[in-house]
Amino acid sequence: MCLIIIRHIEVFITATPHYIFRPVFSFRRTYLGTIFTKDGRDTKNIRHGVTQARKIIGALNGVWWSKNITRNRKKIIYNSMVKSVLIDGAETWSLCEDDRRRINASETDALRRSARISKLDRKTNEYVRGKMDAQDMILDDITRKQLIWYGHVEKMDPTRLPKFMIHWKPEGRKKRGRLWRTWKDGIYTAMNERDLRIGEWNNRKQWNIKVGRRRQMF
Repeated sequence: MCLIIIRHIEVFITATPHYIFRPVFSFRRTYLGTIFTKDGRDTKNIRHGVTQARKIIGALNGVWWSKNITRNRKKIIYNSMVKSVLIDGAETWSLCEDDRRRINASETDALRRSARISKLDRKTNEYVRGKMDAQDMILDDITRKQLIWYGHVEKMDPTRLPKFMIHWKPEGRKKRGRLWRTWKDGIYTAMNERDLRIGEWNNRKQWNIKVGRRRQMF
């Protein structure tokens, strides 16, 4: 048995074929950059990442608007200092529409400043992306990270905890109302868009090629 103490919270994990987790948290704590909440949702994690990325964007405002820094240099700075913070830990995020809008808005803000286009110029987001040569959206990067992680976990031994957890189904009755969109719902949608099939993760090269290619929907 392994006992982990995180700021006076005791978590017991029994290393047997049937894992036992207790207790249920009724409050949140931060551990290794991840925020654990009672409802198990990722909204607080995502908003925290968005807030930190916004702070960095604001701090580098002079860099984005500079005429002396090339577009490619700005993209390198964005990828290394903003994007890496914004999507840190995104492999396990379950995104709702509000989360997607917040992440997209942060990316668009950085792109507009880098292109030296203000909102008063009344240019569309597509125009800004074209000027910055930003073909892929940050949400596409998140999806790719999630699919790569999913394929990696599926190849694990069945006794490994990550694989046990993605296939675990809680017991008990479901609550009334519409169910939340889960992480696996997003994975299955992304697999369908890329024509990925169950078991293809065993061919790592082919899996990674398909992960980077999205099927055109007409």
